[in-house]
Amino acid sequence: SIMKPQIQFIGITPQQTRHFLHFTDFADDYIKKIEKGETYTDKKVRYSQSAIKNYKVATNHYKDFEILLKQRTKTIEINHTFLQAYERYLISKKLALNTVSEFVSKIKAMANVLVGNNIISVSFRSIKTRTEQTTQVYLTETELKKMKSAKLTNSEAKVLDVFLIACFTGLRFSVLQKFMGNPLAYIKDHEGIAYIDIVSDKTGEQSIIPMHKEVKRILGDYLGDLPKYSEQYVRSTIKTIAKKAEIDQPIPKRITKGGAMVEELVPKWSLVSSHTGRRSFVSNISKYVHDKNAIMAMSGHTSEKQLSNYNRAEKLDKVLPAFNNEFFNKTI
Repeated sequence: SIMKPQIQFIGITPQQTRHFLHFTDFADDYIKKIEKGETYTDKKVRYSQSAIKNYKVATNHYKDFEILLKQRTKTIEINHTFLQAYERYLISKKLALNTVSEFVSKIKAMANVLVGNNIISVSFRSIKTRTEQTTQVYLTETELKKMKSAKLTNSEAKVLDVFLIACFTGLRFSVLQKFMGNPLAYIKDHEGIAYIDIVSDKTGEQSIIPMHKEVKRILGDYLGDLPKYSEQYVRSTIKTIAKKAEIDQPIPKRITKGGAMVEELVPKWSLVSSHTGRRSFVSNISKYVHDKNAIMAMSGHTSEKQLSNYNRAEKLDKVLPAFNNEFFNKTI
């Protein structure tokens, strides 16, 4: 008979040890543990719902991959060859490069648990998952004014107010929800100037943000009792609002699918999402505040590279001084 490898999770007692012959059985059990909060992230916090969803989808794709192979992967067999073949399978499914990277990283993370528990001895550090910077947009102050002036329903107007707080604080949505749940708990005063002081539960990073006049206006309108929406609802509604406001400038959307670069022109409103608020804050404030350390203290970013990924106006701002250069204003 085949000896079933014994798997013991780090931090779990021997009485809770389970036996798994096949990798996907181990993966299913691991996902159950992170759902129940029995296994935590490296930062000792519970996995987010989006992370759990990605673990599930990655595992389901791996099961489909095994159907193609006409065999199940044994736990002790998982190695570079299987992960690389899995990556090629995902690419063949015409998935976007970043999606492929995300799913491979989730399978790799679970394989590393096996390494940590001495079930397999393979090191997966040499497997690098490649990503690309996708087409992301920010909204200028002029475009935000257009959205405020659009003919909106009462519900849409409330969603826009939530979105505007994100645009003028730079808070990621989970922190924004925390702030909106009890804004007075995070508003401080320094010599008569109000500011927000809040810590992200996800990253542990502190953000200190001067209160924008628009944020004060919104807080006053709702007397501190702000509307509460899911990120999914804000994401879909803010697209509708941007479309009503005719934020329809054609944007070349570039993405790698099935190993090939694909570019298509799409209206700007279709690229607006709940996360656009944070990106708009960084891009717009960079025109006024040139100290990157100050902006990072507001946004909670820990490196200039992270900050640069959010500043979609950075390259344009660098070139603007050359717009009126005589080189561009003469004929030959």
